[in-house]
Amino acid sequence: MRGIQTRGLAGTNAYLYLEGIEISKKAPVARVELEVRLKSGEIKRQLKRLEFGRNLFDISDGLDQYRDGFTVSQIDYIRTPSSSPMA
Repeated sequence: MRGIQTRGLAGTNAYLYLEGIEISKKAPVARVELEVRLKSGEIKRQLKRLEFGRNLFDISDGLDQYRDGFTVSQIDYIRTPSSSPMA
């Protein structure tokens, strides 16, 4: 599993972790962990399923760290051939 992670203090720096990409007959969806403001005002890291075009500022309930340029612009995956049994 490959991922991208930027660490920082909760609610002050952009934090993203790509857990994986879901592949189906529909468009691929990224499973991403990011910081989200809860109704209580607390900031927690949550796993979200993100489609193309989603804006992280909106998903995080307006956390400033995601204000500029944090939009899902592309989701790519590479298929690898499955291993064939040895004869």
